[in-house]
Amino acid sequence: MTISKNRGGFTLVELLVVIAIIGTLVGLLLPAVQSAREAARRSACTNNLKQLGLGVLNFESARKRLPAANAGIGSNGGGSSAGGHSWLTAILPFLEETNLYTTISSNSNRLTSAFSVNTSAARTSLPQLVCPSFAGDKTSATGNSVTSCGVTNYKGIAGAGCNTGRTPYTSSNLGGVITLEKYGSESCAPYTGLTLAQITDGTSKTFMIGESREVTQAAWIDGQNAWLVAVKGNGNLTGASSGVTGGTLAILDNQGTAGTYDNLGGVITLEKYGSEACAPYTGLTLAQITDGTSKTFMIGESREVTQAAWIDGQNSFVVAVKGNGNLTAASTGVTGGTLAILDNQGTAGTYDNLAGSAGSTDYGESSNHQAGITLFGYADGHVGQVTPEIDATLMRNLHSRGGSEATGEQP
Repeated sequence: MTISKNRGGFTLVELLVVIAIIGTLVGLLLPAVQSAREAARRSACTNNLKQLGLGVLNFESARKRLPAANAGIGSNGGGSSAGGHSWLTAILPFLEETNLYTTISSNSNRLTSAFSVNTSAARTSLPQLVCPSFAGDKTSATGNSVTSCGVTNYKGIAGAGCNTGRTPYTSSNLGGVITLEKYGSESCAPYTGLTLAQITDGTSKTFMIGESREVTQAAWIDGQNAWLVAVKGNGNLTGASSGVTGGTLAILDNQGTAGTYDNLGGVITLEKYGSEACAPYTGLTLAQITDGTSKTFMIGESREVTQAAWIDGQNSFVVAVKGNGNLTAASTGVTGGTLAILDNQGTAGTYDNLAGSAGSTDYGESSNHQAGITLFGYADGHVGQVTPEIDATLMRNLHSRGGSEATGEQP
């Protein structure tokens, strides 16, 4: 009689094959899962912008004019130094935040130009003002000397650019929608802004709200922090009949502090994490390596003998090119400079700052969405997405409320 033996388990080879198959499936599914998660975050961000757009339009329906970017402005085109509550503060009742608004705007202080920030309100983080893809600290902003304020990733579009006084342009072909221009007949704060009739380019063809991943100059309560313009720098725009010309779009590099442009900065860098107030500082997050971790150098060799102490933070980094200020952050990539690898020399460069809300900010119009996507809310309430490949003239034109410039194929 033959006795059959039942095998009780897998052989080592079979087990390895199963593990390999599972690993392959995980490798195939993981990118799809990550893409689905980012799509869900982008959808939530779009919804945030739509709700803010509706809040602004409901404010306009009640007041017959739009909120001003800064309720404390004293004249048309008032400077960014004027203290005041932001347009986001003004629309809180239309965002189902009436209790918070009442806390800020008491009977003795109706958002007047005497900008005395309610500290506990300023430090409130509002989820509808934060993009789900935002990689920074949600309470890292500073508003009117109050630290740890709630961040807003959504800022009013004040125009195509700033004049030499760091004030957004006010002419219709350069000025924006959520702007520092006050309604003409108002004589005291809190001021309101423009009327819909002044958006002569059409509400469906003009940006009203844009994304920004700014961490510090981003307090939602502060009128100096809550607006943006299209280009960096001062006094570099021309309002031509054919459209707005000149200036470097802030969205192309999304950065503004010396030597820290996204397409110039590295991984192990001298940039500290935005919310840290004292040493020892840490650095960037992996989310900031937007070129991809598999496509970005992190550590390199050097045959330096003297300036090479491993313990010294001044000795332990290098950059690609030698010399100072010899790189250009172009939309097509990093240009200029002599590669240090050719002669093994390299010192850090210095780059121009970005003119922002209350001075220089780290980021202009930007986001942490994949593929360089930044979302914008239009003056009619709809939301569109922009990538750095957008035509520069079209981008500038979408920031101005008048001028009858051609907008072509808009996002």
